[in-house]
Amino acid sequence: MSGLTEGTATQVRTPRRSSFYWKLSSMFAGIALLGALFVGLLVRYQLGADLREELEQSLRRTCQVLAPYAREQILEGLVRSPDEELRRVGKATRIRLTWIQTDGQVLADTHADARLMENHGLRREVREALKDGFGREERASSTIGREMLYVAHMLESEGETVGVIRAAMPLDDVHAQLARVDRIVLFGAALGALGAALCGLFAARRITEPIAAMTLVAEAVRAGDYQARARNLPSDELGVLGRALNDLSTELTHQLADSSLEKERLRAVLAGMVEGVVALDDKEQILFTNQRACEFLSIAPDVQKDKRLWELVRVAGLSDLISRARELDGPTRAMLSVRGDRTELLLDAHAMPFGKSSARGIALVLHDVTELRRLENVRRDFVANVSHELKTPLTAIGGFVETLLEGAIHDEENNVRFLEKVNLHVSRLVHLVSDLLSLARIESDDSSSQKTVVELGELVDEVVRERGGEAETRGQAIHVICEDAGVRVLGDRDGLVQIVGNLLENAIKYSPDGETIDIEIGQSAESIWFEVRDRGIGIPSGELDRVFERFYRVDKARSRELGGTGLGLSIVKNLVGTMGGKIDLESQLGVGSRFRVEFPLPQ
Repeated sequence: MSGLTEGTATQVRTPRRSSFYWKLSSMFAGIALLGALFVGLLVRYQLGADLREELEQSLRRTCQVLAPYAREQILEGLVRSPDEELRRVGKATRIRLTWIQTDGQVLADTHADARLMENHGLRREVREALKDGFGREERASSTIGREMLYVAHMLESEGETVGVIRAAMPLDDVHAQLARVDRIVLFGAALGALGAALCGLFAARRITEPIAAMTLVAEAVRAGDYQARARNLPSDELGVLGRALNDLSTELTHQLADSSLEKERLRAVLAGMVEGVVALDDKEQILFTNQRACEFLSIAPDVQKDKRLWELVRVAGLSDLISRARELDGPTRAMLSVRGDRTELLLDAHAMPFGKSSARGIALVLHDVTELRRLENVRRDFVANVSHELKTPLTAIGGFVETLLEGAIHDEENNVRFLEKVNLHVSRLVHLVSDLLSLARIESDDSSSQKTVVELGELVDEVVRERGGEAETRGQAIHVICEDAGVRVLGDRDGLVQIVGNLLENAIKYSPDGETIDIEIGQSAESIWFEVRDRGIGIPSGELDRVFERFYRVDKARSRELGGTGLGLSIVKNLVGTMGGKIDLESQLGVGSRFRVEFPLPQ
């Protein structure tokens, strides 16, 4: 007996023995029956041939014995009926005797009236006897209506053919003996089939039960029950096969566990990649995408199944990249631009074929280089702007110094003016370099600065006192509005001074003489804030997003005239960001601007 070791979570059904048993026993019985029938047919055929041969020899001997008597009667002109002695011999031996002339005319017959019989010259046995001396034929007699074996013998006298003697005997005995053989063969075949069926049942029990058990193990493993095992296996070859199946199931369990773990690791790696990964089959149907690729290509993860990439994504150049990778059968690269509602991504796309040559898939790796390209543009613009900002004062300084060296230093009317111009440009350079160093320090995330709790109202008053001289010179008034006394913010004091100072300086420069600048401080349930409002030239709405860029100026000529470097607002934005705050801008051309800075409440 064989069976299965049942898993803890899967119930394994018992093998259906009757199906296996009856199929195998029926096969054994069928083989035995066919073998017995085949042997019986051979025996029947050989027996029938032997009986016919024996009957034929008996008829030959009869013809040879009676040949002298028949020849004498034919030569003497026998009347058309045999004598009584011949008729008695025919009836006693059940042999039909016929005397036939050479022309086929029947002279006498022991069982029929010769005068009523047709000419026998065309009968096969007669023709063969006249030709070869003896002839034979099996056929149904047209005279007596029974199947007969005919043997004919040529009669000769002094070298001349005088007629033919023919002996015939019914084949009933032969058929009867063959029928008895058939009954014996069928009975033996039935007994053999029954014995084979019984042996088949016995063999089936020993053979099919282990096979059925192993089949159920295979079905259970295929269904996911990797704990199923065949038990109570025999010690023969089937037992070896069963143990091999058990070992295979164990090894498969280990391999599937390793494969599942490796698959999960790979999925975790792909899911955590900053690059987008897309796998396509030979028909460009999506096999896999990670979350990053779905974000890049605006694909919903739940609609990917059985979809082709071009049905979900409309990106110029993507199909060409895939086709080129298939043609080259190697890695291919292209830059793709993906346009969204408000954004545009620049993707560095790599395509690589994989799989068999008959069904090559494509693996796409998408790297977002939008920020990198932006930084490259910023770096390029920064270098160009710095070069331009440095070149202008340096050129002016060089020109004034050259003029002084050529003799203008002794020109008492102009030498002091030239030196004042040089001093102005040197101050501008110092201011520019100082702003650049400040910006570099902020962007390097220098954590050396200590955050402290600063009372914002006092800090604003201090900045107004320090930088309010220029506003007084121009007749401008600075109003500080602080309804809540003691508003405190957690941040770098020097950075806060620079933020307020740059915003105030920016409002003073771009406000007309005699205007009022408001600085309001407040606190809400979520944040601490202050606003700097001016009534200056304002900023066009199309350029509001650019005012925080380095070296950007709304009015370039006026900014240089006032000594601005174009870095103040960029420094402000970076400082606010390092302190966890945010800055907003509202402006209207010709009306004025409002800068609002918010900081989180101190913990």
